[in-house]
Amino acid sequence: MSPRTTDKSVPTDYKTLQRLRHSCRLTLERYVDLASQSSGQLATMSPDSFDPLRRANLNLLKQKEDRAHEAYLRSRTVLLNYVLGEE
Repeated sequence: MSPRTTDKSVPTDYKTLQRLRHSCRLTLERYVDLASQSSGQLATMSPDSFDPLRRANLNLLKQKEDRAHEAYLRSRTVLLNYVLGEE
């Protein structure tokens, strides 16, 4: 398939666009999965409970969620920049 041209005369490579869309979707799904796990853990805890193992696991899950969120934001930025023809 030959490259198409956008309004700004920037060539659009279909395979690149699809790869960026796929990456953005996967990183969003990963982030949502981890956020759901975190919220599920939080829903079972109360301020007066102190289980060191559960708190440590929650902290690790929070770190994973934060990294997944950052990965999604990076992926989204790359896709937006490509679609908008920005560097």
